[in-house]
Amino acid sequence: MKLTAQTPIIQQDMGSAKRFFVPGAATPEQAEQIYEQIKHSVKSVTGHSISGRRVSRIEYTLDGKDHRAEVGEEATATGEEVIAILESMATQGPVLYFVCTPNRGVKRPPIYVGVHEVKAIEDFGAQRER
Repeated sequence: MKLTAQTPIIQQDMGSAKRFFVPGAATPEQAEQIYEQIKHSVKSVTGHSISGRRVSRIEYTLDGKDHRAEVGEEATATGEEVIAILESMATQGPVLYFVCTPNRGVKRPPIYVGVHEVKAIEDFGAQRER
């Protein structure tokens, strides 16, 4: 699949899809609670509403350097563990992605990634159990 700025997504085989999680959460319920708190925090800091999309990994170019951020892994841009990757609502202008680490997006503003900087995105495959 050829990726463009309009279609920066990697489709994945649902058999190998990663289940949604938040690093450090002891239960799925706690993961949901932490995720909602991060979304609220990012919205209040950035002024952008957050979409319902659950991104597990993003590859992007920022300041001429290639970066990768994956939930639960070390972000190449900061060296910190990625806690969440959020997507802004498209109704508020160009889509932005917010990479959240313990210090960026949780304690300070997140790492901003514009849609045109994105090379690939992978979503969590399975939603929480109901």
